[in-house]
Amino acid sequence: MQDAQTLLLAYPLRYPGTRARVLKSLASDDPNDRSAAVLAIELFGTRRIESALWSNVSFQDARYYPYDVRLRHAALSSLVDVELNSRITAAADRDAIQDDALVAP
Repeated sequence: MQDAQTLLLAYPLRYPGTRARVLKSLASDDPNDRSAAVLAIELFGTRRIESALWSNVSFQDARYYPYDVRLRHAALSSLVDVELNSRITAAADRDAIQDDALVAP
């Protein structure tokens, strides 16, 4: 049987069931599960999981120090990456529409 981290990184977020697995891992008591979920989001990106990422930005548990600090940093980094990627995609779409308008008769 594979552990949660392996399962999360084995499937991109677009596959059925993975989004639910990521959300479950983001709320896990185990910081390793949370970290793997944050990494999966950073790798595959999605805006639909932002609220769960925000809850991990403020995660603190002295039992897991310094890993809780790393988790907060990774969650915030993922939020920045997701936002930047969405803006880049939007800009590329906008440029493609403008290019199509120039070519159209």
